[in-house]
Amino acid sequence: MKKETKRLEGAERARLESGKKDEFAFDFWKDLDEKFDSKSARRQRAIRLGRALRIAMALFICACILVVCILFLIPRGTPVEPPITDNTTDIETESQASDMSDSTSTDESTESTENSEINSETSAKADSEENTESESAPDTEMLKSIYDFDYSVVPEGSAAIIPVDLSLVAFGEHYINNSTGYVPDIKSLLYAELGGDGLEGLSSSDAPLVLIVHTHGTESYTEHGALYHTYDENEIARSHNAKENVVAVGSVLADVLNRAGIPTVHSTVLHDSVQYKDAYARSAQTVEKYLETYPSIKLVIDVHRDSVINSNGDIIKPITLAEGDRCAQVKCTVGSSWSGEKYDTWEKNLSLALKLRKALNDKYTNICRPVSLESTTYNQQLAPYSMTIEIGASGNSLEEAMCAAGIVGSALIDIVKNI
Repeated sequence: MKKETKRLEGAERARLESGKKDEFAFDFWKDLDEKFDSKSARRQRAIRLGRALRIAMALFICACILVVCILFLIPRGTPVEPPITDNTTDIETESQASDMSDSTSTDESTESTENSEINSETSAKADSEENTESESAPDTEMLKSIYDFDYSVVPEGSAAIIPVDLSLVAFGEHYINNSTGYVPDIKSLLYAELGGDGLEGLSSSDAPLVLIVHTHGTESYTEHGALYHTYDENEIARSHNAKENVVAVGSVLADVLNRAGIPTVHSTVLHDSVQYKDAYARSAQTVEKYLETYPSIKLVIDVHRDSVINSNGDIIKPITLAEGDRCAQVKCTVGSSWSGEKYDTWEKNLSLALKLRKALNDKYTNICRPVSLESTTYNQQLAPYSMTIEIGASGNSLEEAMCAAGIVGSALIDIVKNI
């Protein structure tokens, strides 16, 4: 019977088959096995250590990338305008309605006390003033209704055009969207006295005192009553027709100022018609030529329309009611020297923009959005006073924007004539 032996592998099996020993009678093959096993174990430990180090290094790199991304996302100035969502809009509208209700009840209480102490003639005058105010301030329920939207009417693949209140009046009149590292004293600038730069002559001079330009003149609006937009090869709300784009809106503003005795010239050049890039460089040349021809110009207004898209791709239509009409909301954008350009008068322009917003919202509650302070100059360093006014957005209609332009013009008249 053949004796069964244990199955051996590797160096030990070779040793038994050869029967060889070294010259000192040591078991050469057994020694080789021990060395092989020792090296193999060390190699396995090195491999495991290498894998652990690679995993740790990968986690470290991911953490560094995450920290860098967070640092880039944190703004250098004050918080920017909160994201546009339906919930934010509903909460804000309710807050504004509550503020309006409290204000109305306070006014009624005060008026009741005064009426008990004054004669009938003064009482009639107070009633007349109250009626005038009620015509300007929108009805709360009617105002809420314009923000209703039915998503079921929007075809698949199209972007909804959603009416939204972007005024953020609940944040207060001292709130701005600050994209710079500056921390201006908003309260002081809001109530600071303007003048000393020739603006006090705006209401009496016959020479051109205001210039209206359009850096992005092809910016236009959507069709009146449109509820959605289907994207195609054409960009939304662009037109070279001066009767359809922001040039038409600028014409309304110029007419209002001229009729009020404030001589205004209106440049209808479309500085972005050939190429959008370098439009500000081209509009700067236009402004400089007008200032050279008419040294009397003290205020330059660059009229734009905004473009607001939410995270869902919906097109936002900033809108309100003004004297019963649907009217686009407006926003003033003020440049600064934060990017390093020479612009020493940006705080005066910020003061002017803050005063315009207060004048508009005092009369029409929520027609003006918060002022935006930006790091670049937007050519505003060229004249004693400059304003960039965004009248409506791509979701608004031309009619809504023209309504806003007339109201902005009226507010500017009051500001200018009281300097």
